[in-house]
Amino acid sequence: HVPEETVNDGPVNINGWKPQDFTGRFKGEMPLIQAFAESSNSVAAQLTAEAGPKAVAETARRLGIASPLLEVSSLALGTSGVTPLELTGAYVPFANGGTAAKPFGILSIRTKSGKVLYRRKPSDRDAVMSAGDNMQMTRLMMETVTTGTGKAGRHARRETAGKTGSSQDYRGAWFVGFTADLVCGVW
Repeated sequence: HVPEETVNDGPVNINGWKPQDFTGRFKGEMPLIQAFAESSNSVAAQLTAEAGPKAVAETARRLGIASPLLEVSSLALGTSGVTPLELTGAYVPFANGGTAAKPFGILSIRTKSGKVLYRRKPSDRDAVMSAGDNMQMTRLMMETVTTGTGKAGRHARRETAGKTGSSQDYRGAWFVGFTADLVCGVW
């Protein structure tokens, strides 16, 4: 699917499951870029069903998600739990041109005198998406912070992209966003 393609934010029944948004209202036909920016659960569920939940889970794993993922149509709506660090790390390839990177907390440890006790060794980095897919996804996420649910995450002087979401039963909300040199997740 391309961002300009029209999708239907409307009632859908996937094997008895009827996803809807927080408001319970549907907006009908709209460009995919708008549905993404507005976090349409109906459209996300339809696309997951179309691509196949197994393919969606495999993509998430390729991007760095290690937690167990249920291969079901509701996967795109966050029905499998992942940590904030995993989720933020999975956005790194979008920020760096498509290369996986493992999140880490400590770069090095030195004594007062400057002796290095530990230095993180860079890991092998593999491409996890094509340049075209990266460009399309980044475009969708830029729209999210320009006109959609992620407007509060927009940086006034830097190009910003990101995505919002909520946890199961709306117990928590999150935003993961990035600029050319920083990826940040907020839960």
